Amino acid sequence: MPVLERTVDRARSVALRVQQEPARLVMAVSFGLALTYVFVIMPGLPADEPSHWSTVLFYSAHLRLPQLGQRAVSYDAQQGPVAYALDAVVYRLFHVVGGVSTGFFAVRALGAIEFTASVACVSWLIERVVRPGFAAVSALAVFALNPMMLGMYASVQNDGICILISFLALIVVLRHDRGVTTWRAIGVGLLVGTAFLAKETVWPLLLALPLLWLWRDGKRTMVPVLAFLGSFAVTTGWWIARNELLYGSLFGKADTGGDGTTFPPYRIHGLGGIFHIVENDITYIWVPTEYYRNVIVAPPVIKILLAVTTVAVIALCLWRLWCLRGLWSTLFSRFRAGDGQLSAWFLLATSAALSVGVQTVLFITVSAIAPRLGYLAWPCWLAMVAVAFDTVVSRRGRKVVAPALLGMLGLNAWVLWSAGSLGAEPFRIVLG
Repeated sequence: MPVLERTVDRARSVALRVQQEPARLVMAVSFGLALTYVFVIMPGLPADEPSHWSTVLFYSAHLRLPQLGQRAVSYDAQQGPVAYALDAVVYRLFHVVGGVSTGFFAVRALGAIEFTASVACVSWLIERVVRPGFAAVSALAVFALNPMMLGMYASVQNDGICILISFLALIVVLRHDRGVTTWRAIGVGLLVGTAFLAKETVWPLLLALPLLWLWRDGKRTMVPVLAFLGSFAVTTGWWIARNELLYGSLFGKADTGGDGTTFPPYRIHGLGGIFHIVENDITYIWVPTEYYRNVIVAPPVIKILLAVTTVAVIALCLWRLWCLRGLWSTLFSRFRAGDGQLSAWFLLATSAALSVGVQTVLFITVSAIAPRLGYLAWPCWLAMVAVAFDTVVSRRGRKVVAPALLGMLGLNAWVLWSAGSLGAEPFRIVLG
């Protein structure tokens, strides 16, 4: 057995080395694309960027938290301070050097750096749930070369830093899959709390992490679970209390901006309404047409290809699960024994189900918020993409990988050409 284990470890080490070079190349190209988005996309074109930008300027000018209803305070000012405070520091540093325009693009460039760090985290998470190889690299490319993610991170927003810190929390948990200690749980609670103070979309981890620990390790994790929740409460409690005092709501005003801007729920009218929700979700996986205020429209051929790809990934993963239907009892025993791969799948799948499910419910009952609320599902989606690629590669060979990567680059070329050629629009941010 020791000889067999050493052989397996050596084979995995070789596979990782083979994967590292393509992964580094993907990350380098990704960073270059992110910087391209920073400077090519018109200031103000991304959804809510003018509101986010005015909030950054408020933090920079007043060095305090804004309040809805005050002068020069936009609706995004009700969100947590982490992203805006960090952006304000960057803005003040670069504003001294080159004025408002330089400060603006420096804040956008910070988002590009956050994206590169997120890509590195995603690479680690993918390796945790699927075997190293071309399928894993291809799944990484789906995130790293994704026009929607590139367009979002390379704008002024608060999603990027929240997603990055959330991924870091997942890594800290999954690096130690043999059990959780109280101190480690406290550290994870601080990370999740910090991400929450950037944007509340990290909340699924408040359920997914305790579920993982309790199901895998049983009652002996009660103290770490309580320590995790307590650490989160200490980190975010002051912010939640402030919202209650100012707005009479623990999480701010979800459907209004305090300046007359409202975000009512989406009303479903027949099959067309359901189709719109599905189309909207698929769009937010791949291209920033909605994010760019629908001023660019994907040609029908692109829409069809993206829809077919999305359905194919889901179908291939379901087929793989069906093939494993006779192994569930064995898999459950391995999970309870501390199998790291299964623990990772459990955590990512639980987070994804909570994120997407609650976002859909809120979309039709509370406020028609963008599917970005469900972006904690990205690691699970990429793991599914890797499984789908692995199924195709094992049957068709590696030839499918290059066309897939070229397809992602072509998608970026179309987005940059379409959005970068736009003229002046009413929502343009004036940089002086």
